[in-house]
Amino acid sequence: LPILRRVTQRLHEAAAPDESGPLVDLLFAHDSTIFPFVALLDVLDLGTDPQSSRAGHLCPFSSRATIALRRSGTIAITYNGVKVREFLPDSDADGGGLVAWDRAYAEALDVDLAAKCRATTGTGAAA
Repeated sequence: LPILRRVTQRLHEAAAPDESGPLVDLLFAHDSTIFPFVALLDVLDLGTDPQSSRAGHLCPFSSRATIALRRSGTIAITYNGVKVREFLPDSDADGGGLVAWDRAYAEALDVDLAAKCRATTGTGAAA
């Protein structure tokens, strides 16, 4: 979740009307981080049966996920060089593909990670 939040924040900064956002923003991570991030983006079919899951084959060494905000407002996700998802600008709303991005990942972005950790470890009630 922290990576999704960071990527979403940077997409919004890059799309700012004053164009002060980054032209290129690079984040590097181990495959054990890339795979859950790609799974969270819902761009791979991981299957429903853990025993027959192909998860170990879906994130080979040197895997890469690329998220590009285009001048048109479209957001394209590629995984290992293959376009796997695209968020198109909504003609009825300002904000380009960011509106569709925010809608698609709203549930994940709203997770209170600290509260979940407290609930899992039993270190107190959520604030």
